[in-house]
Amino acid sequence: MLMLKKKVKQKIIYESILESMIKAKGYSDVLVRVNEETVQVHLQLSESQSEPTLEQTNEIIMMVKTEFTTDPDVLVQLTPIN
Repeated sequence: MLMLKKKVKQKIIYESILESMIKAKGYSDVLVRVNEETVQVHLQLSESQSEPTLEQTNEIIMMVKTEFTTDPDVLVQLTPIN
């Protein structure tokens, strides 16, 4: 039970750190979810924000991968605000 609590706490820390790092790059709303082998990054874009370029997307992926030693699959999803 103690190991599970530690694992959940670590997951929350990773999510929070990554959200802050990505927001610092100028994205207004970011949600990061960490699963066993996958990290999902959800970017919500306002009308004034354009979709990230391939270079910017790769930068987000590299930010995520550098935080983990497990080399997770990274999925970046965009959600426009209407």
